[in-house]
Amino acid sequence: MEKPLEISVVDAKQVIDQTPDHLLLDCRRPEEFDIAHIESAHLIPMDELTNRVAELEPHRESSILVY
Repeated sequence: MEKPLEISVVDAKQVIDQTPDHLLLDCRRPEEFDIAHIESAHLIPMDELTNRVAELEPHRESSILVY
């Protein structure tokens, strides 16, 4: 089954609550992350994503929520 590219915040909350091996990926800049972020989020700024994509590999078969 293909996963959707976009989901609602309600659906995102459901994934977070019901999928223990999910990854919540924050792609904002570090200074934005420092101001406010979701506690369980993993920061990989968008401009670093290409070089750090290997960090996503352990979550390949699970849900990755990107914001």
